[in-house]
Amino acid sequence: ADSAGSDWVQVPGGLKWVSSGRDIVVGVNSADNIYYRVGITPANPTGTDWVQVDGALSQIDVDGAYSVVGANSASGIFKIRSCFSYFWTQRALTGAWQQISGGLKVVSKGAAGINAEYGEF
Repeated sequence: ADSAGSDWVQVPGGLKWVSSGRDIVVGVNSADNIYYRVGITPANPTGTDWVQVDGALSQIDVDGAYSVVGANSASGIFKIRSCFSYFWTQRALTGAWQQISGGLKVVSKGAAGINAEYGEF
């Protein structure tokens, strides 16, 4: 069951863009490196560490749980699926980024699909 938080808590790291979904938090830093948060549990919702994954994105977004999308500095659009790891308690980013046709500066993924912003899709 989801529980509402009562306060903001600063998490170590220096990310310029962060997105969260069910059991996953992803972000990118000023060098366009991609990270996801590990150690997220109901008892420790801030997690324990950031793990870098291959690729470079200037913006990133996660839908509820399964898909992560993003745009790079050249307006390329990419997607990757998240999967469960750590004994089925948390999601991680695994596999390879797949490029999607079109060009965007900002992309968002929701129930209706990929939403285009600031470009042509």
